[in-house]
Amino acid sequence: MNPSHDIALALFEINETAEQLEMVIRIDKEDFEKALKIEKELNTNDFSMIDKYLNEHIHLKLNGQSFRFLTQELNKEELIYEIKCTAPKEMFIVRSVQVKNTCLLDIINKQSNLVTFNFNDKSRTFRLHKGRKMTEFGY
Repeated sequence: MNPSHDIALALFEINETAEQLEMVIRIDKEDFEKALKIEKELNTNDFSMIDKYLNEHIHLKLNGQSFRFLTQELNKEELIYEIKCTAPKEMFIVRSVQVKNTCLLDIINKQSNLVTFNFNDKSRTFRLHKGRKMTEFGY
């Protein structure tokens, strides 16, 4: 499938606080609706479909510990959804990160997912795509 826009790109930003991880996703509305196999805009009160999709397509490990995100907020803009998710986290210093992100890769050939991590006062960004679905690195 070819997207209806020039650049097939979704943005994922993951930040930490003392109590939780926060992830903000900016993703094309039409592409995300196709991935979810729905024909209308997402419901801003029921996040179960979003959570199921994200937890099937985003796998995050920090220091070897897995995290599952739950959607807290969905904002609809003209062409994109902004999705805010959180995952509980105990206080620890992030030393290693492993992430696999396959969002939209099964429906869009040239999809890229830019994943930015903001840990330990440092920012790191990686482009994941069909040829590189996962990355690991140390902090």
